[in-house]
Amino acid sequence: MKMPQEQTKQGTGGNIAGILTALLLFICILSVAYYSYMKSINPSATPQDLLRLLKGSQVNVVQDAQVQFEFDFDSKERPEFALYNDYIAKCSIGGIWLLDKNGETVWSESMSLNNPIIKVNGAQFLVADIGASGIFVVDGKTIRWRDKLDASILNADISEDGYVTVIVASKRYNNEIRVYDPYGVELFRKIIANDFAVNAGIAPNEQLLAVSGIGTGSYGAYSDYKFYDFDGNEAVAQTFEASGELLPLYWFNSDGSLFAAGDRAVASLDKAGMAIWEKQFTKVLGACQAGDKRFAVTAESSEGVRLVLFDTKGTELASGKLAFKPQRMMAVKGAVAVYTNDTVYFYNSRCINICKYSSDSQIQQVYYFSRQLAAVITNDTVTVVSIN
Repeated sequence: MKMPQEQTKQGTGGNIAGILTALLLFICILSVAYYSYMKSINPSATPQDLLRLLKGSQVNVVQDAQVQFEFDFDSKERPEFALYNDYIAKCSIGGIWLLDKNGETVWSESMSLNNPIIKVNGAQFLVADIGASGIFVVDGKTIRWRDKLDASILNADISEDGYVTVIVASKRYNNEIRVYDPYGVELFRKIIANDFAVNAGIAPNEQLLAVSGIGTGSYGAYSDYKFYDFDGNEAVAQTFEASGELLPLYWFNSDGSLFAAGDRAVASLDKAGMAIWEKQFTKVLGACQAGDKRFAVTAESSEGVRLVLFDTKGTELASGKLAFKPQRMMAVKGAVAVYTNDTVYFYNSRCINICKYSSDSQIQQVYYFSRQLAAVITNDTVTVVSIN
């Protein structure tokens, strides 16, 4: 008489075990499916991200950056900014200033400038008056050397070793490049007769001048790269005539190789000037160096808008889809800032958005003091924010 009841209890237990097994199987399938979705959005996602989700915490919680310091400036001065030795370097029509994070002046030099740009190499920074003739190299809180050229400046740069390159207009030729040593002594000049020089710089730890130019062929304009020794002799050349790409911007790595970027493509050249790889997109929206031998790119393709980190071999170290169309970007080792007209999105080395900052006015520039601290520059305000 008790047997049916015992069988009923056993049957109930079996049903519960079956339900638990089915539930666990469902959770596993759901977890695998969601992890696959995470990887499709961000190939650098890890199982730890999924574990954080299962523990009840959100994946990629985007927090607001915390404002640490803020100060205003006069937009009528048309200033340019850069970060230098933990200071904010400001350059405008009235001169050069070094400011602390509160906006207090720690050093200044008055001078008349028309359209200044700032280039920082670490130990020093260069100020060049575009369209005019003045160049100034600042070391610490003094002007190390200055010069007034007899031609209009088109672009200028300073290397890690303190060498200065200046592209000037020429009456007889397309361009002329002048190279100065770290003490302001002019080493040589290079005439650019056939192409139009866009950028010129000295490779780190190398007496080698790299010039990116724009040439014209039967199928239109294209970029070419020429390398010269310090006697002005051409060492090697690399052309992108076959692909017809314009890649005028470049950044040196510590080993002398460089990254190049243009409107539709990015590429890498070795220290001998030979192309290692080239990748094409529908449109390159932004590009910059993300630490030594790391390159950050925001680009539009058939896959949508993405943020991608490359190494010197062209390997994608990390990537992530963007739900917005960025205007500009800035990066340091382990961190990338991508920004629109009024919002900066801060990403880590896995291209995961960890923090953001929204402004009431148009964002002009973003600079990193470190991976945890950045300066956001708008039309009339500098805001220093901490990145969580």
